[in-house]
Amino acid sequence: MMMRIKGYHKAALMAILVISAAAGNGRGVIRPGSSLSSDSLSIPGEIYVIESEKLRRLNIDTFDDILQIAAGVSCWREGAPGSRTGFSVAGRRAVLLVNGRLTENIYTSEPLVKFVDLGRLRRVEVVYDGAFSLTGELGTGAAVNLVVEQGGREPPFTQADFTYGGSNRRARRIWFSTPRSYISAAVSYNEYLQDAIESREFGQNKLIGNDHMKSVSFDISMGGEQEALIHFTRFEDTYNGTACNPFEDIRSSGFDSWIEFSSWGLRSSIRHRGMDRERTSGKMSGLATSVDLQFDRRMGALDMRAFLKGSNYLLENRYSGVSSDPQLDNYYGGITGQVRPGGSYPMKGSVFMGRSSEAGDYLGWEAGAARLGRNGSYQRISLSRKPVIPSAAQLFHPVSAVSGLECYDITASGSPGLIPEITEEAALENRFSFGLTLNLFYRRIDERIEVDGPGGSFANTGDYDETSGIRASFREDISWRRFTLELEGGGEYFFETEGLESGVPEYRAVGNLYLSFPLFKETERMTLHLNSIAFGERNWDDDLSGRAAVHNFSLSMTLMSAVVRFQYKNFMDARYQTVPGFYMSDRHFRIGILWNLPD
Repeated sequence: MMMRIKGYHKAALMAILVISAAAGNGRGVIRPGSSLSSDSLSIPGEIYVIESEKLRRLNIDTFDDILQIAAGVSCWREGAPGSRTGFSVAGRRAVLLVNGRLTENIYTSEPLVKFVDLGRLRRVEVVYDGAFSLTGELGTGAAVNLVVEQGGREPPFTQADFTYGGSNRRARRIWFSTPRSYISAAVSYNEYLQDAIESREFGQNKLIGNDHMKSVSFDISMGGEQEALIHFTRFEDTYNGTACNPFEDIRSSGFDSWIEFSSWGLRSSIRHRGMDRERTSGKMSGLATSVDLQFDRRMGALDMRAFLKGSNYLLENRYSGVSSDPQLDNYYGGITGQVRPGGSYPMKGSVFMGRSSEAGDYLGWEAGAARLGRNGSYQRISLSRKPVIPSAAQLFHPVSAVSGLECYDITASGSPGLIPEITEEAALENRFSFGLTLNLFYRRIDERIEVDGPGGSFANTGDYDETSGIRASFREDISWRRFTLELEGGGEYFFETEGLESGVPEYRAVGNLYLSFPLFKETERMTLHLNSIAFGERNWDDDLSGRAAVHNFSLSMTLMSAVVRFQYKNFMDARYQTVPGFYMSDRHFRIGILWNLPD
């Protein structure tokens, strides 16, 4: 990194140490996790939750394993799990949150799914709408929030999780929590390895992408009436053999650190992130520093939350003959309010505005209301206008720096003249008392940002696209004697596909069947799980990836403090792609054991 970045790095670290010292003088205890579904500002229908008990039954090796069981969520990937990955929620580009905090690639603003601490994962929350009003994070309103345990158990706790599977898949995860006290700590190690997958576009039966991902995370929390948290993560990913060159290696590495301090409804934090990416044709480096203030207050029947956020990005390009060191700033603030007249009619609204140093000023808002009925039924309406800010990659970087598909040298570097993309949406939702939920939606996307020509530059379309569709979900639990049967299903279908993001299928349906029953003298329990996914064509500019159906089977059994798991993935051996040119995993097995080691 250049000297100017190193100087900024030192200044940020000094600020972190100052805040740390101030936090240490308090009496705080860190909150167990930022769960959006239990947030006082959430209203019914916005969030779908996958609880910890269900996660224990599954072999969670990668982020894909989580998304495959949720309705309305679709994932795409350029090859093996270490490849460039994206996902959508209800057909919209979604952000990834960990305990309510944005986790993104500094360059592309895409979800940084490769280095999530899956070992400490306790809950998954799919946010279909209203993400800004809850977290203050910009985007289309769609998100996936991973609630990760931050330590402070009583008594001390250790958990180990090991998996082995076809294509030499190996996962090793272990974490430890100190006992709950004034100062608590948790440390974790995550590692995932997988051999290559088949690439259709770049040679018959050509294998690419031996992948090795690993990360270490450390949390220290301080307790009492005030709350403080210090977090640090270091990660690294090595990807050997690409579609461009079987001898090419791509190495990504970085860190993520923050200090958070809360008192009397005010939560403040400072965050510092760094990321490097190296491949045959060059190197990119980036640092991001952000400050976040959040204030919660209740005034009678009104719950209010105010946000103020600022971020600075320092970037370096040494790529395919291009040398540039751009800088990007983004500052914004907003406020959310909610009332519940009569307790059965929650109404919520939020408004925010900000300024990007490259994309200019922007304004957005969200509004929603619901009517609560009996036996879990409700009706909900939502309206929104949300800006999507151009990423650093779209503004400054050659496309080959962020995509494994681009094999040629790039001499152009970004498009600094971009303005925010605007998504306007209206949705109606009804949940019936017998467990069926239906959602009808309409979207209009203005000034969509798209790749403009083969040189890697981007441009606003100057026009608008429209899309509409329906999303449905269903759940039913049936008990008979010693057996419990859980049925879950759902999907989405788009009446118009012009406004869909690249990689979003024209339809997607998912079904889950869980059958569980006790074993031995009812001291242990076995669960059988059948998961089926069907999806339509995905549009990728001038290319398509076809329809497919994938079926997965798993079995899990508790043995005292351990859970033994077996999976047979894609057991019908479907040949399918989510990105043209890259076949996804064929039929394979996985076995694993999760072991709790309490003191």
